[in-house]
Amino acid sequence: MKWFLIQSFFLALAAFGLGALFHRALWRKSTGLDSPSSGSVKGFAAAGDGQPHDDNGGAVAARVAELTALRAQHDKVVAERDARIKEYAALSFEHSAAKTALADRDESVTALRAQLDESVTASAAASSEAQGLLGRVEGHQATIAEFQNKLAAADADNDAALATLRTDYDGRIAALTSERDTAFAELRADCEAGLASRSAEHDAALVGLRAEHDRALQDAHGDRDRALSGLRSDHEKALAELRRRAESAESDLSRLAAEHEGRAAEADRLREELGAKHTEVQGLVSNLEATKLRVVDDLEAIEGIGPAMAKALNADGIRTYESLADADESRLRAAIEKAGQRFAPSIPTWSRQAAYLAAGDHDGFAAYTGYLIAGVDPAGLTAEAGNDGHSGSGEVQSLAAGAVDPGSDEAFEDDEIRADDLSRIEGIGPKISEILMAGGIRTFRRLATMPEESVRSIVNAGGVSFIPSVGTWAGQAALLRDGDEAGFQTLVDRLLAGRDEAR
Repeated sequence: MKWFLIQSFFLALAAFGLGALFHRALWRKSTGLDSPSSGSVKGFAAAGDGQPHDDNGGAVAARVAELTALRAQHDKVVAERDARIKEYAALSFEHSAAKTALADRDESVTALRAQLDESVTASAAASSEAQGLLGRVEGHQATIAEFQNKLAAADADNDAALATLRTDYDGRIAALTSERDTAFAELRADCEAGLASRSAEHDAALVGLRAEHDRALQDAHGDRDRALSGLRSDHEKALAELRRRAESAESDLSRLAAEHEGRAAEADRLREELGAKHTEVQGLVSNLEATKLRVVDDLEAIEGIGPAMAKALNADGIRTYESLADADESRLRAAIEKAGQRFAPSIPTWSRQAAYLAAGDHDGFAAYTGYLIAGVDPAGLTAEAGNDGHSGSGEVQSLAAGAVDPGSDEAFEDDEIRADDLSRIEGIGPKISEILMAGGIRTFRRLATMPEESVRSIVNAGGVSFIPSVGTWAGQAALLRDGDEAGFQTLVDRLLAGRDEAR
């Protein structure tokens, strides 16, 4: 390529020198410096100062004007020739760019081979992972197909680029040759018509100049043919090397395809084994879920056990009604204390309640929890009062009559006021709810506004003296009265058996 540029430079330099010689010869001929009649022309010019010219002098002036126009036309042809030389140089640069593109394609083929090697390494590593083997094999096959497509595209692009370059180069050379021949034919015709009457010396000089121009043109054609022959030879060598690499790649691809088929069969076998294992695991998971559903009971159904207590018992391994019925009181207390829960007055009744549920005796469970007050056995709380937890209704009525405002919309006698479910209050069970209803406290609104001492007096008159959670009843009732279920649930989650430990 470098030698071609050097040859192009010297060819342009030689053409420029020839043009300069041709221009100088025309100028000397036009001015008469080399003609025998130059002295007469000079004398005519010198003697014509202020004197009329004869007919011969007018003819010479016309010839001089014609030669001047011919010289201008020659300068234009020289400029066009210089432009053609520049186009030749541009074509050489385009050839260099095409050669560089071929080198880039060789690098692309090398990079693709590197990708192929990486794919082979990845395929070897994939044998240790049965789950992802099939996906990697498919990805490797896709890479091979992509490499084949790129290789075919590279061959097609190289052939197309070479064909395009050759066609464009030949077309431009043909066009330049045609333009050059046309220009020189026109120039030759004009020169022959304009210089027909010139001397034999001028004709000889023109013939010599034309011969020199033909030799220079032949040299230029020879350089072009040699450069084109070298380009074809380089391209054929590069194409042969590319085809050799393609054949080697196809051989490697065939070998890899055979390996992939074997590994695909192994992957199918492993996939079948994994499918069987997966089915077996799914069956085990289903059995485990069914077992979990069977062995975990809702401990919150026990009166006195809330979400926090149930979580503490589950953490200690007490997850069923049977295990809760078999646990003694000391173990239950240790379990809730381990979770940070200290106040649980209903612990003595948990085992009995759980025994009812474990036996499926829901009627007995309902009767027993109806007898309890917030999960606590009222017999132990009212023994000192001399009753069984069911008496004192007359005293409750008398206290209610003195505590209820006759003008209030919560008056007990007003049957149109709908009663609320007071057992929703944490710490109020069915028994205390009945006592409060009998005392005239039938709604959340009434309970929220009732003084704590009045509520305590009504409950105590009903035969229940142990009500540690009474201090939170008004707050819970106020939230339910306002319809703030979220706030009510947050408060209940913080309470322990209805008692606020923060107070």
